Amino acid sequence: MTIAIIAVLSAGASVATPVIVDVADVDPDHPLYALERLGERIRMASVEDQMKERWGEYSRLVNRAKGLEYKHILEEFVQRMREVVPGDVAAKQDIVRWMQDQMPGIGLVQLELQGELAGRLREDLADLPEIREEIENEIDEIENMIEMLPGATPELRENIRAHLRLIREKLENIARRYRERVRPVNVYFDIDNVLVDVDITVNVENKINVIRPPNWAAGFENALDEFEHLLLEVQAMLEGTPENAPGRRAAERLVEVAIEHENKAITAYEENRTRNALALIHAAKMHLLNAKMILERASEWEPKFRGEWMRWKHQWRNFVKPIIENLGEQIENLIKEVWESVPENWEENENMMQEWQEKWQETGEEVTSQGTLRKLEVSFWMYGTHVLVVEGDSRVSFALRSDAIDLSKYIGKLVRVKGTKIHSGVDFGPPYLIVEGITTPEEPEGPENVPAQ
Repeated sequence: MTIAIIAVLSAGASVATPVIVDVADVDPDHPLYALERLGERIRMASVEDQMKERWGEYSRLVNRAKGLEYKHILEEFVQRMREVVPGDVAAKQDIVRWMQDQMPGIGLVQLELQGELAGRLREDLADLPEIREEIENEIDEIENMIEMLPGATPELRENIRAHLRLIREKLENIARRYRERVRPVNVYFDIDNVLVDVDITVNVENKINVIRPPNWAAGFENALDEFEHLLLEVQAMLEGTPENAPGRRAAERLVEVAIEHENKAITAYEENRTRNALALIHAAKMHLLNAKMILERASEWEPKFRGEWMRWKHQWRNFVKPIIENLGEQIENLIKEVWESVPENWEENENMMQEWQEKWQETGEEVTSQGTLRKLEVSFWMYGTHVLVVEGDSRVSFALRSDAIDLSKYIGKLVRVKGTKIHSGVDFGPPYLIVEGITTPEEPEGPENVPAQ
């Protein structure tokens, strides 16, 4: 390569020089990389080509243990990717296919970087045998996943993705506990956060790409319903998990991120940025799925807490989950009471499940309330419903099936709400209604304002 460059320079073809270097695909750690970038400008490389070039460069740099030093190359790749994704639909289809092909490579870069981090922690804490052994176990797990990744099925890739989230939590916890003894490692986690966003973007773009623009609104509403169901399940699972287990902390973090994405998605939807809303809610769901998989596999992935996780899994599968599935439209606070009611030996109290199911089927008197209707800022704690309040002489929370009544014309207005109060036997706050009808004071109470029973 060097001889070719010298030959061209001798001929005086100064403009051609960077083009030749560019074709040679020089990486950022090469002395002639500046010519590589100049060559891109001369041949007017498209944003798509620059995006692909930066990813190839960064992947090779990580393979040579230089991912930290050249973090800016990854950041430039992300910038180019964001420029491409909202672009022309025809061009996007080709980019989405290319991004899909890169998914194993994205996972490999994540694994290699976490392996490098683990190696650094092992060196810094070499005089602590117990910690060193813990880190070596994680390194073994990372190496096993690196071997599995190239031929992995989509299901196995999801498994690897979730497992890596748990390993990161463990390594981050070690780095935090011994921060005075280890070299700075925050850049590893910064890069990992970027790669997680890239991974999610690839998955989300593939989901959205199959939905035509006129159907984005319906796609968002369906995805939001799925998210809220999944969120309730994961929150119910978390309630009884071992308190000090890394798996619990990792899942809690993922749930927090998922809820942040959901709130941003709802805001985007209300601002008519439907495609953006759809992308955000799918991203939120992916975080929840990772959290759920961690909880389901924690007894395998956390040997130190295996006994506690096995006991949790037994209680969840055989007692709590069947009850949660029968709670229907009950609020999140009840989940905690279900867990607290789990007996030490549930086999001796099989009738408890039937008692719980009957408990939440009881209903009481009809209630009518009048006030201003608004959506609650936090709506994720309802199971398959929209959560709203009436603000007037009384503050009433109520549940309303999403397809029963068009709420848009009532938000911010004075309304009358009729419903049946739930008698739960538990003091969990203001009246909780299953709505039977909603009107403004000026509207007659007609069939169009009453949901089908």
